[in-house]
Amino acid sequence: MNLSTLSGIIITLIFIYWVLSLVTSEIQEIIASFFNLRGKNFRQSLMYILGENQNQNHLPITEKLYERFFNFFLNKSTDKTKISSEKFAHALIKILKEILNYQNNKENPSAKFTVEEILDDINNSVLPEKLKLELSLIIEKTKKRLETTQIEFNSLTQEIEEWFDESMKYASQRYKEKSKLISFILGFILVIVFNVDTINIIDNLSKSEILVSTVSQSAIEVVQSNLDKSSCSEIESEENLDNCIHNIQSQINLALNGIDNLPIGWNLSDPFSEQLNPFNITNLIQIIIGWLISTLAISMGAPFWFDIITNIINFKKEMKQKEK
Repeated sequence: MNLSTLSGIIITLIFIYWVLSLVTSEIQEIIASFFNLRGKNFRQSLMYILGENQNQNHLPITEKLYERFFNFFLNKSTDKTKISSEKFAHALIKILKEILNYQNNKENPSAKFTVEEILDDINNSVLPEKLKLELSLIIEKTKKRLETTQIEFNSLTQEIEEWFDESMKYASQRYKEKSKLISFILGFILVIVFNVDTINIIDNLSKSEILVSTVSQSAIEVVQSNLDKSSCSEIESEENLDNCIHNIQSQINLALNGIDNLPIGWNLSDPFSEQLNPFNITNLIQIIIGWLISTLAISMGAPFWFDIITNIINFKKEMKQKEK
């Protein structure tokens, strides 16, 4: 096997992983949108940082925030909209003022209270214990920043914003971990459905230089025509995401239509004629390992494989220019 064939096999494998990663991303987006996973994750995260539990007896602050401030932004059709830390801080302060009876009136629009008064009122309130602790830390930070023992309740805004941002970073990380698990499961299902056995693919490609050349060339053309898109999965807008994926898939379909005998899929007339012939433990273990390798590769995501295949193509270009 010469270097050209080896690079062609690598490009073909990466191209297959990239295509299936895009399909997985699209399916995952459909599932996330249908079940409103982002919206539910945000609500759960909000309940966590506010220290709320459905089994506890306290005022439902999360529900108040949704009813009065968030519902317009976080409904099913706009579940990707993010609540800014500034909006959250102002909304929370308004609700806390109501709970603690700190509503300003026209005669005293900027009432100030001593730190001890605020802390006593918070500790004696019906607020969740976790939120009481967080607010105590926020008030102490505000006191140090302003260097005074008397503060206006609205002056807590900056510290609440910082607290919200840090909490949402953790929530976002948890959502990404859940998404990776979903991506792995979807990838495994696709691998089985399309019989994407990495070991079998390499074995077949190594026996046909023509097939390797055809597939790798088609892959290079598709990638080069989408260099400006880099990765659909990084797009925030749902409409733009759908358009991006649709455009790439159209080009991929055109490329695949010109390729025969791509070593994926099942022979429906005799599904086990190739990989499990003869049917024994060795071949069974080999096909399972091939599926697992493919699943792990797909779960890495479309951006990962797009970057790799782009770097390989650019490297080949540089090598050709040096040879000239």
